[in-house]
Amino acid sequence: MSAWLLGWFDAASDDERALMIQAVYGLWLARNNARDGRSIVKPAEIVASIKIQLTDWKTCHETKASTREPKPVQKWEPPANEWVKINSDGAVSKQGTKGGGGAVFRDHNGGFLMGMCQSFPNISDPEAVEILACKSALHVAVDKNYERVHVELDSKEVVRQINQSSNNLSPLGHWVQEIKELLRSRLEAKVTWVHRSGNGAAHKFAKFAVGDNRSQVWVGVPPDFLLSVFSDDIPCAN
Repeated sequence: MSAWLLGWFDAASDDERALMIQAVYGLWLARNNARDGRSIVKPAEIVASIKIQLTDWKTCHETKASTREPKPVQKWEPPANEWVKINSDGAVSKQGTKGGGGAVFRDHNGGFLMGMCQSFPNISDPEAVEILACKSALHVAVDKNYERVHVELDSKEVVRQINQSSNNLSPLGHWVQEIKELLRSRLEAKVTWVHRSGNGAAHKFAKFAVGDNRSQVWVGVPPDFLLSVFSDDIPCAN
């Protein structure tokens, strides 16, 4: 019986489930009243009570849903003219045993220049993989002679550390200092924070590195697993 009821409940719509819950609750209250020696409620009165409770329940939940603030969504934006934007991100496996990094390089028209993923098999600290992903991307930028680079990360803490003028003496500080040196080697460079929703392409690369234990570079044409994110990032013509 219980299995049948659970299956029935599982197959029901949200409205049907709400009705089931209120009906069972109404019958349970009527049963308790009868057990305690109170007057037995007529079926029509039970139904009327259930309808009132159901209306109140819907009103309460609709109000909560309507007042819930929408999640912020930030779309990727192209860099200034003649600049290259580098979005990088790090990821850690669900088991917390390995990490990976990813980066995507795009021009001021939103064109895909290149993308990369790198596996960090022995590193599972989230901050460490964020820093390593950024460092790896900047080494590639130097090799490609990109002179004006705008780096975007979705880690506010890592952005803060990179933009800090003083030497970083933390356990990961030597990597942060290397990033600063790479940035200083460019003609112009800046590092800013972006919401995760605006860093989807880099995140896809990082997850690919973790899932496939792979380090790879794509030039000119993005991989198939990035196409859906990349198409959403294409800037609209003004």
